[in-house]
Amino acid sequence: MTSEIDRESLLWRNRRLQAEQEGWPPERLEEIADLERRFPDWYVSWREGQDGRPGWEQPAGYYIRRRARRDFEPAAYAATAADVPAAIQDFEDQLERARWEGRRLWIAR
Repeated sequence: MTSEIDRESLLWRNRRLQAEQEGWPPERLEEIADLERRFPDWYVSWREGQDGRPGWEQPAGYYIRRRARRDFEPAAYAATAADVPAAIQDFEDQLERARWEGRRLWIAR
């Protein structure tokens, strides 16, 4: 996987549209591109907070998924771009513990 982001790829054109439609702050797309250059095995997205039904609330922030993830594997969460590296490390630690214990990480609802 290349460490350079192809800004004309379909993925990035779709992300620009998503950012415009959802009213992301202007710097958000650049932060995500920078994070994905630094962590090429991870897919980074941003969501505005949602006060959904009880149990389905989502805080605003960065949601990070492994590109080679298993079905139903949860996303790591970071409130700020600066917190993303620690969130990735914490998630990798959880995965390693789960492997060691012979279990999977599933979304608990």
